[in-house]
Amino acid sequence: MHIFDQFYANEEYFLERSLFGQFKHYQNNLHQFEFTKDSKNKCFYIVDINANGYLSDELINNLKYNFSKNKQNILLLNLTIEDFCNQNFYDFLESCNDIITHKNTKIITSHATIDLFKKQFNLNFDCIYYNGNETIFHIWLEKNNKVYVKPNKNRTLKKHFISLNKNARPYRNIFHAFFTKNNLKEKSYYSWHNIGLCESWMPNDGDDLFNILLELELINEPEDVETYLKQPVYLDDVLAQDEWILPHICRDHGAVYCNFDTSYSMDVPYNILKDQKHNSFFTEKTFNPIFCEIPSVNLFSTEHHKQFNRLGYKTLDSTYYDNLDFSNNKSLLLSQFEMLKSISNMSLNELQEIENSNQVQDIINHNIDHFNTKSAFKNLTKDLELLFDK
Repeated sequence: MHIFDQFYANEEYFLERSLFGQFKHYQNNLHQFEFTKDSKNKCFYIVDINANGYLSDELINNLKYNFSKNKQNILLLNLTIEDFCNQNFYDFLESCNDIITHKNTKIITSHATIDLFKKQFNLNFDCIYYNGNETIFHIWLEKNNKVYVKPNKNRTLKKHFISLNKNARPYRNIFHAFFTKNNLKEKSYYSWHNIGLCESWMPNDGDDLFNILLELELINEPEDVETYLKQPVYLDDVLAQDEWILPHICRDHGAVYCNFDTSYSMDVPYNILKDQKHNSFFTEKTFNPIFCEIPSVNLFSTEHHKQFNRLGYKTLDSTYYDNLDFSNNKSLLLSQFEMLKSISNMSLNELQEIENSNQVQDIINHNIDHFNTKSAFKNLTKDLELLFDK
């Protein structure tokens, strides 16, 4: 099987985070795939599209010219860097409509589920699910193995939680309000930078987030946001180091890592408490504690939990709280609040005993063993083999 040897992406796209770059990184271990510059061969052509970047006219013309050389070529549009499509994606489709067909083009996405993804973004192409950030994190680890190491197995706990958030997306804002009201920041290695989608706390000029905070009794009035919640909280200078590096103090002394991976459908605050099917999307925030072998709780939607298990991983949530309520999104959120309160009321010695228990260590060991199989990338290569042989 051939991959055409040209990086089709905008200038800002990092090679190692692209699908093309992932195949380049592992090419010596993938004997069934071969890079080629010969456009007469039947090839996969990989186009990596990020949130806002546009391919140059030169690259688009290059793609059209070479792709047209063989009618059996397959175009792979990689959207795994995000869980949504922006206008630049549709503009790309329009600019290449003379070579793109529903038969020769496939979309690769890390947005689960596929049906919801296609419906939300009005897509008629076949889609392949690929948990791409798992592979990107593997490559990042391999490039940073001299500076990013696991903590000592015999950790001494000093704080109950590790809670680190840079982009203040709606779901994370709710937990920031919860941590603030319940004085859990003092028991945490905590950061909250208040940048990103919810800098104003009023997405789409609405007040959904205020109403949710009031409904959950996390604030008494909208002015509380200005008074208590907008001020950024910094643990370290995230710009002075790679933001994926979990600080040593967290790795060595934080009891429970709080994972706040969110998703496109949860970026609309109105959706958060509704009993609807959310999409799920996993970033380095999910895989960082797995690699570090630190206990973590996954504070996200019911669909995230289902997909996490489908991918072969196990959660530790029930270790700390037996009554997580998955019946609907609001119930899950409220039961997660209770779980965090329960953890905060434990002594650090109690948490140390739980962390060292066979039950917790078995789950931690299972997850790191599964992570090390690189199953996401292996599953994708199998999917592509079947696609190429059709």
